[in-house]
Amino acid sequence: MRQGGRRRTRCKWSQLLHLELARDVNNGFAMTNTNRLDNIATRQRKTRVRDAFFAACVALAAVISISSLHTAASAASTTTTHIAQR
Repeated sequence: MRQGGRRRTRCKWSQLLHLELARDVNNGFAMTNTNRLDNIATRQRKTRVRDAFFAACVALAAVISISSLHTAASAASTTTTHIAQR
């Protein structure tokens, strides 16, 4: 026994590691939660950008499609006009 009547107990290294790991996990949980929320917010922003890009591509495809239909319709009407004039 040591002076003062306190008994010294031996602690195994594995117990110390478990305690340290538990402390790190508990301390890191709040950080992980905050980081997780930041990740969600970032993903939502990226999703909005992706959605806007997709909408722009669809609008461009619609314009090209309408232009192509107009060109085809004009060509068809011109052809029938020339045929009718012969």
